[in-house]
Amino acid sequence: MTDFGNDTRKVHLIQAVCHSFNNNYNHWSLNIQFKDHATSATVAGSLRCHMIVEEDTGDTVYAVIGHAYAITSNCIFTLDFSPTSNNIPLGYISQVIRNSKLHEFEFSSEGSGCRHWIYLAIQKIEAAGYVAVGSSASLWPYLHSFWYTTADERGVTQRHSRPSAMIYGVEN
Repeated sequence: MTDFGNDTRKVHLIQAVCHSFNNNYNHWSLNIQFKDHATSATVAGSLRCHMIVEEDTGDTVYAVIGHAYAITSNCIFTLDFSPTSNNIPLGYISQVIRNSKLHEFEFSSEGSGCRHWIYLAIQKIEAAGYVAVGSSASLWPYLHSFWYTTADERGVTQRHSRPSAMIYGVEN
């Protein structure tokens, strides 16, 4: 599924998700938690939207994957953006992505295209009025670091960052 423009389920939470990719890069995706109805008390699932590079062809591909859970456990952290209304259909987010041509975004696997993509996605969702003004600005500082986790002496996972070695294809 890549187009959910007719989906009437209601947006519960929009998240920028930082995933561990390898020792030098993170991968960023958009996670949209949804409820079946605006009055539902529980989250029904989520959609993960992101750009990936196909290994065989090197082509950039827009992927949307539905999940029965709210958020993946395979992430370092999330930045949460509450919707401005509890009655925003999921399809509206798809329309923002498509109208902004973000589903046609191109990037190379050597750069930091997913960071740019997630920033533009949140920026466009903000401009549409579906998340608060300032949402993309609050995301911006996180995109300039490489994020990773380690376990402390008690085995408790700690999140760390260091300046990214590459921002938008340019070595730092």
